[in-house]
Amino acid sequence: MAPRLQSLLSFLGSGVVFVLTQIVGRGLGLIVRGILQRIGSVSLSEVKNKKVSGCRDVPWHVCTVVSS
Repeated sequence: MAPRLQSLLSFLGSGVVFVLTQIVGRGLGLIVRGILQRIGSVSLSEVKNKKVSGCRDVPWHVCTVVSS
């Protein structure tokens, strides 16, 4: 292959890798943030000696909090 074409393809490939890693990295960051927020909200309610009834699959603001 011609050196200029090889250089161009290498540059474009590096750009594609950079863009994909940024997108995948941001997506993973959002997933991890959601998991950590979920863990924090559950442990916070346990620390306050409250029991959350039937709230595993719904958003926190829909749940019913019952004092134990």
